[in-house]
Amino acid sequence: MSKSAKRWLLWGSVVLLLLSISGLIYLSSLRFNEKTDFLQAVCVVLTIAAGLNLVFLPAFSYRNREGFRKWMRFLTFSNPVLIIILFILEARWFPLVPDIIFLPYLCVVLIVSAGGCLYMFVIEAGKALAGIILILFYISLSLILRRFDASLYENHFYISFLMIGCGMYFYGLRSFFTVEKNRYLQVISYSACLLIYLGSLLMFYFSMTSSTSTSLIIYSILLFILTMTVLLSLPVSGYVEWNASDRSTFRKILIPWVFFLLLISIKFAFPELNYMFFRPASEEIQEFGLKDYPVINKNGLEPD
Repeated sequence: MSKSAKRWLLWGSVVLLLLSISGLIYLSSLRFNEKTDFLQAVCVVLTIAAGLNLVFLPAFSYRNREGFRKWMRFLTFSNPVLIIILFILEARWFPLVPDIIFLPYLCVVLIVSAGGCLYMFVIEAGKALAGIILILFYISLSLILRRFDASLYENHFYISFLMIGCGMYFYGLRSFFTVEKNRYLQVISYSACLLIYLGSLLMFYFSMTSSTSTSLIIYSILLFILTMTVLLSLPVSGYVEWNASDRSTFRKILIPWVFFLLLISIKFAFPELNYMFFRPASEEIQEFGLKDYPVINKNGLEPD
């Protein structure tokens, strides 16, 4: 990465972070409606992206320092242990953990997960394939468990998609600045990883509603356009002449790309499967506008 590119990414991210935070503050003072809700979501996406850029820069610069690599390696290998402990803490047979303990622990899990993504996708990019497979397995597990108890495994649903989104965004930045003499791969890799990052944040919307939004339709169109562009242009891009490193980079990006393409296809083509895996954590159904009322305990009778 050249010094000029570092400066552009640094100052552009700082400006974007300030503007997006200012936009969030301003929009929070306005009356809530569908438009302000959409603009707030855009500001959140831009804020996270700018923060990831600012985290990526020092990690990429110090990736060859042994002390930094050891510390990030320790965070990576401790991440599965923390996630397993989180499963135990949220189990119904485990005593209820107070929020004053559980919330800080959840923040620690998020920070360690981010460190693991930095190690697998930036510092040791050769381990990116293993990281992708493990995270996709974690996503699949959280989706299956969420089918049985949506409220119990909600945190794992969010953490797993945040990991794949942030990790692939890091990998897209790394590929953009490390791939040499292959402008086609630079553009495709960053564009695909950016769409994976946006798709991971859209999963939060999936978890809250079973309806189809305008933002989801726009994202689906962009994803299919990029897919068709690659399918039509790859044969004439000189793929057979790429070096082994460029081919490996493309194949690693292809795995989560296809995964998100399948999720979007399920959303539109198979609504029943969409409800099975992405049903909201809690649904309040009121027949004919009637509300439930508490049953009064009379004569020793108690409600079921």
